[in-house]
Amino acid sequence: MRKIHFALLLIAFSLPVSCSTMQLIRRNQSMTQKQVDSFFQKNGNAFYLSSTYASFSVVWTYYEGKMVICNIQKGKVIRIRVFQEEEWLSNLELDLNNIENELFQKNALELDGDCLSLKIQIDGKPLSEIWYVDIECFKASDYESVLLSKIRNDIIKYKMWDYEYE
Repeated sequence: MRKIHFALLLIAFSLPVSCSTMQLIRRNQSMTQKQVDSFFQKNGNAFYLSSTYASFSVVWTYYEGKMVICNIQKGKVIRIRVFQEEEWLSNLELDLNNIENELFQKNALELDGDCLSLKIQIDGKPLSEIWYVDIECFKASDYESVLLSKIRNDIIKYKMWDYEYE
């Protein structure tokens, strides 16, 4: 009987923590999406990294020779950094089939884990892609695609995914 009471107490005390953690994750996802939409509206592009069970994410954009990186944690913007960057999106040629093929040849599909996403405007049309890949694996690979190479190099250069999961 004591074992049952102990188990029930353990469950009761762990539920609020679990629920509050899920709340923080949902709040973070909401703020991430708001920041992506804001960057896209202002600059015609937005990129982000997130993970299913993490209460943090990174959103960034390129515009007018600059790159803005926004770190979000527990649903709040905790850090914004601005760097000088060469213009590269304007002359980007995209073949999404080749990009996806290369991406998934070098990285396993991860249905419940890390996410790399972009929202860009090409020839006046919005394009959104979400790729579920392990970000550490993504960083460890080399790519022929200009887009994937640039994203990978910037993630490493600006230490965008140097986190320990909480």
